[in-house]
Amino acid sequence: MIILDTNILWGLTPEGGSTDLLRAIRAVSGERVAVPWMVMEELAAQQALKYQEQHARAAEAVQALREVTPWGLDVPLGPCEPEEVRKHWRRQWGTVVEVIPTSPQAFQEAAFREANQLRPCRVVKGQKIGSRDAAIWLTAVEYAQAHPEEHVYFVSGNNKDFGDGTSYPAPMDKDVAGMTDRFRLLPSMADVVAEFATETTTDEAAVRALLEQLSTGSQLVDAATRYGWLPMDGSFECTISGVPGSEPLIVAAHGWLSGGRVSVSEIQSMHSYRFGQHEWCAAVVTWQLTGTILLDGVTTWAGCSLTASVLLALNGSEPRLTILRADTPQPLSRDIFLSFNLPRIKLSGAGEDAAEVMRGSVAASQTPVNLHPLRGPRAYEGAWARARRAQ
Repeated sequence: MIILDTNILWGLTPEGGSTDLLRAIRAVSGERVAVPWMVMEELAAQQALKYQEQHARAAEAVQALREVTPWGLDVPLGPCEPEEVRKHWRRQWGTVVEVIPTSPQAFQEAAFREANQLRPCRVVKGQKIGSRDAAIWLTAVEYAQAHPEEHVYFVSGNNKDFGDGTSYPAPMDKDVAGMTDRFRLLPSMADVVAEFATETTTDEAAVRALLEQLSTGSQLVDAATRYGWLPMDGSFECTISGVPGSEPLIVAAHGWLSGGRVSVSEIQSMHSYRFGQHEWCAAVVTWQLTGTILLDGVTTWAGCSLTASVLLALNGSEPRLTILRADTPQPLSRDIFLSFNLPRIKLSGAGEDAAEVMRGSVAASQTPVNLHPLRGPRAYEGAWARARRAQ
């Protein structure tokens, strides 16, 4: 188990390269990656406090503008909702790490240590501090105690409070007594990488060739559909053909059915690593996908682009692709969409049979279900209205 302190994730985002590497370690080595409850709440609080500050500034700016506008001004700002912001960031970080609960006993001991200035708590400028650090530390310790069969890697750059990992100040030394052979403190993400992976030289041409194979594209679409990156609830927009002689339309993708052409559009980055005896390449790739959607009960061809951070196995004769994360799919531009020369007619045969099943499923649902792992609910009526107006 890898347990991260707040300072390791401070300044990172759930979509960054470092967090993708954590996903890769989790996917390939089988190591679990987690944070104590207090760490998750600190990450969420960081964003909620920024949001509240900016919301207050926006409210002041709107009021100041309203006061100097002679004809009156109606600019709805909406209520300040910090809890919704916290929920959003808990979901976001939940795609990277799991959360380890902190027991009431650990919270009680953390408060006791701060009151008595026991490490990792201390006094700074006459103020007792450190109960949150103590709660984080004790959560990691409790996990290690409850799982004697596991090695626990506690990752923190806070050497003032936790030490450098070679020794621990009292009473922290008693916390880990009998576990020092399987409880280790790592001071940085670089140490995590060194422990679980070795960066190797990337053969960019070879990786590109693997990414462009038909089997790789099929794996991408299958995984994206199975795990909700290509949802069937209209939560992303795609491009379709208009009526003959008209421009392509952008509509909501209801009932997305894969089965069309898949091509690599752009490779933003490539980094290769060796995990044990296996080599993998972590890459950020944009694919152009075609498939079919349900539009007003009719099946029609559509296109979208999908940018995903993926892990590609470099060992073996066949490439194996793992999606670490993906952005919301985007509609194709006019020129790219037209270059695919997709048919305007609806499907027939087995493809139409599958679409009919999906039509019934969509019709039976009273409320669209959001399957996208990184996005909250969206309003889809605007896309449908634009499509109807354009017809």
